[in-house]
Amino acid sequence: MVAAVGASVSTPASSQTMANDARCLAAMSMAQDKAPRADKSAFDSGMMYFLGKLVARGGMKSVGPALEAAAAGLTPERAPKVADTCADELVRAGDAM
Repeated sequence: MVAAVGASVSTPASSQTMANDARCLAAMSMAQDKAPRADKSAFDSGMMYFLGKLVARGGMKSVGPALEAAAAGLTPERAPKVADTCADELVRAGDAM
């Protein structure tokens, strides 16, 4: 059942990379700092989703370097917009369940 759900989620090719998943995780982490308290659990869920994808693709040892590279290209001002774009993937994944 889980494999079928994962196979049914259609995401752009760019979101299939570790770099994009790390960018989403970093952006959500930065954006969470400025988000209303009521939205914190949604950010936590999103970060766990992208963390899980990173670990599945490259193992725990790959997470730190991937996040460092992703965070280097983000600013706190830009992070919420990037996080919003990443949230679209979360919506698609949720709709597929």
